Amino acid sequence: MTQGAQQSNGFVLHGRRFRENSRILELFTQDEGRIAVVARVSRRKGGANTSHFQPFRKLEIQWRGRGELQNLQSAEELEHFTLTSYASLCGLYCNELILYLVSKFIPMPHTYNSYQETLGILARGESFEPALRRFEIILLEELGFGLDLEIDHLTGQLLAESEHYYFHPAMGLSEKNPGKGGFKVPAESVSAIRENDFSRQSCTKGVKLILGSAIDRLLDGRVLKSRQLFRDMVKIKS
Repeated sequence: MTQGAQQSNGFVLHGRRFRENSRILELFTQDEGRIAVVARVSRRKGGANTSHFQPFRKLEIQWRGRGELQNLQSAEELEHFTLTSYASLCGLYCNELILYLVSKFIPMPHTYNSYQETLGILARGESFEPALRRFEIILLEELGFGLDLEIDHLTGQLLAESEHYYFHPAMGLSEKNPGKGGFKVPAESVSAIRENDFSRQSCTKGVKLILGSAIDRLLDGRVLKSRQLFRDMVKIKS
């Protein structure tokens, strides 16, 4: 990275305290992908400028530096997506996926646009399941792990029509059980992903199994706090 000032729109994914008057912010930017910056907190303003550093706020960001950790020069809020209850956990889920799966300094324009669109849907109180599934699909594709749902991974032939298939997160779909690591999924769930149509409630479980297992493979054992918080909230409200 060069030392010249750079500028882009972006979002704060996560922040933590760094020394007395600074924070380290993990950012997801439109032009540069994921970056980490040191941001100074103003003591004279009582730390009021930290409101910019909260998640789900679109910022115009300027930074400077080289190496893994840059220096934040300025951050101006452009838009605030207000997320509450389940919506906030869905937003946190997206943030964690980007933090864990997206490498630094690699532009991810399709994922960025999908992330921003997902926040808008969540803020408007629309159904979150279709939004999350579309975000997961775009993220997997831009990471280079898009799902091939047309070829039988055991035979290399086009999949024949069937009422169900078997999915293995490391290999893909098959008409036959691949053994350990594979599981049965309804054909309508596979069609939902192919068609990017998640309106049918009957497809929800199968779609989540397919995409969730593909993402878990990339997470490689890392635990998402958002998933546990979501389970806890469901228990409290049930």
